[in-house]
Amino acid sequence: MKSNATITYEDDKVIKQFNRTKLGRERFDRELRAYLRADHYKLDYIPKLIGWDIVNQRVIIEKIDKVKKKKREVDIADLGKKFYEDTKLYHNDLLPKNVLVQRDTNKLYLIDFELSTPVNIHKSTET
Repeated sequence: MKSNATITYEDDKVIKQFNRTKLGRERFDRELRAYLRADHYKLDYIPKLIGWDIVNQRVIIEKIDKVKKKKREVDIADLGKKFYEDTKLYHNDLLPKNVLVQRDTNKLYLIDFELSTPVNIHKSTET
């Protein structure tokens, strides 16, 4: 599957630039929405949003000094549940590669929200 984004690492930030396609725009919108909600609710398990560029479809977040460490499935599931409860968004891509472990503290961070979707609060009723 072709990637819809390019990631650039700088000293203290990560820039995720989405392709200028319809799918790239949809994924940019989802990613930005998740980071804005995380910023609004001050979620400490999501990297801080530094900025964004709507025209060029870029999201800029803080760089986490990560360490390669095996993550337990239960930790990943708990992080996904916490994200859902705090933002009312489903992550939809809860995989070990989307959870970072901070080098100094072993704290877990959830990333990669381009597949996230809002909770459907209006259920259809069929008779």
